[in-house]
Amino acid sequence: MAGAALPQAVVAAALVAWLSAAWGWFPPVSMLPAGEPAWSRPDLLVLPVLTLALPIAAYGAALLRGAIADVLARPHVRDAELRGLPPVTIALRYVLPMIAAPATRLLAVTLGGLVAGTAVAETLFGLAGLGELLVTAVATRDVPVVQSVALLAAAMVVAGLAAASALHRETARP
Repeated sequence: MAGAALPQAVVAAALVAWLSAAWGWFPPVSMLPAGEPAWSRPDLLVLPVLTLALPIAAYGAALLRGAIADVLARPHVRDAELRGLPPVTIALRYVLPMIAAPATRLLAVTLGGLVAGTAVAETLFGLAGLGELLVTAVATRDVPVVQSVALLAAAMVVAGLAAASALHRETARP
């Protein structure tokens, strides 16, 4: 939970200090060359992606830990272990289908926060995107743009929850 509780600005500062300043692996600021697509320089995107992904991964791991422990304690999983099936087979065949619906729900809920969270990463690393658009719209009090970005985040959450519900219905069938 400590990783999930860290603000993205702290995660970004730690990543820059560690991966950029101390080891020199990545540039500290992601200044993409003008006219080039972002995928032409993937090294510039590592720090912003890690800044967004690490807190969400920690939060997701904390929430899914209980669901995974429950599935691992089920009799059919224990039986598969006793029969000597490899752990990868047990995870893919028995555990993953049972946690797919909770994982999809978690993903849906975090996607909405991710849209808003990109504002921090884009500002810190000098990237242009949806987060920068949101920050600029709030600063200039452009209400329709702020509402549009909020609607996009809400639509992503609703679509993800609908997908999770459909997935849950599929996995719950006898």
